Amino acid sequence: MKFVQYFEIKEFKSKVMPFLEKNEDKNNLAIGILKKLVINKNNYSDSDPFTAIIDDKGIVLLVLLMTPPYNLQLIGEKIAIETAVEGLLKANISIPGIIGRKELCRIFEKIWTEQTDCKSETAMDQRIYRLDKVESVLSTEGHFKIADENDAELLTEWMIAFNDYINEDVDKERARKSIQNLISKQRAYIWVDNEPVSMCLGLRETFNGITVSGVYTPEKFRRKGYATSCVAQASKILLDEGYKYCTLYTDLSNPTSNSIYQKIGYKPIADSVMIKFN
Repeated sequence: MKFVQYFEIKEFKSKVMPFLEKNEDKNNLAIGILKKLVINKNNYSDSDPFTAIIDDKGIVLLVLLMTPPYNLQLIGEKIAIETAVEGLLKANISIPGIIGRKELCRIFEKIWTEQTDCKSETAMDQRIYRLDKVESVLSTEGHFKIADENDAELLTEWMIAFNDYINEDVDKERARKSIQNLISKQRAYIWVDNEPVSMCLGLRETFNGITVSGVYTPEKFRRKGYATSCVAQASKILLDEGYKYCTLYTDLSNPTSNSIYQKIGYKPIADSVMIKFN
């Protein structure tokens, strides 16, 4: 096995995409990000992305993808983790944290902390869900709306609050640009009950699916079913547009959200974990 770092996104995408496509729904994060990086390598940050694989005689065993300052993604086989750690340390790559399949990340965490003497903490235990059909869900008070320019400032604030909840930093200008881009694509959705009360976003297209993310309801509007209604309607719109499925990440420490998404029709397909290093 050998550690191979790539410096051209298109070359990296060409090498790893057949591997990622084998589990397209579970690998939605990496696929969606790669598709955007090919268009603009600084789509997610001003720093260049880090891309590498662990190769075994031409076969991809592990994919490593990071858009600093965000976490390093790990996708692949446990047997390649030790080689990955060795390669990262030799290349002097700084890692704020990792995200990926739980058992894969736990092995990396153990070896990385032993080799670097850094501390680690679980930022979030996650579950990945897939939706192929929206089940019948009763809407709560209010109505669904596709966001427009008048909503941009509010949704920017909500995106920052959402990222804060998932332990990711995002500056206001980058959040604003992201929201404006999603509004222009009609991929930002709001539930309105006299005023905007909840949002969700359609992000990261794969080849057959799209991820529903950025699900956020301010504290004073929670526990009223707004997020359920917003996600259900947004998911239906996306499926009606022709996507074969939607994916969604949840925080396993929040049993309520995991329950409501399953009522909509989302089914668990994998467990993931986000681990921070310091």
